[in-house]
Amino acid sequence: MTKQTINVLVTAKLPNGGEDRIKAVSDQLKLTVVRGTKPENILDAVWKDATVLFTWDTLPAPGKAPNLKWVQFQS
Repeated sequence: MTKQTINVLVTAKLPNGGEDRIKAVSDQLKLTVVRGTKPENILDAVWKDATVLFTWDTLPAPGKAPNLKWVQFQS
């Protein structure tokens, strides 16, 4: 059985070691970090592949992230 890759896009600031802690959850995770940016500055291919978005307030335009299943807002 082939494991499905879960593409996690992070636009929020993570605490020290945060990237490593996320990666350690599963080898299925592919982490892409694009900090402090406007949605239009994120490549279309990155939006298209994103399954999970961890953000403060950066959201894709409708239709840009067809595979997005979960949005986690940082508080």
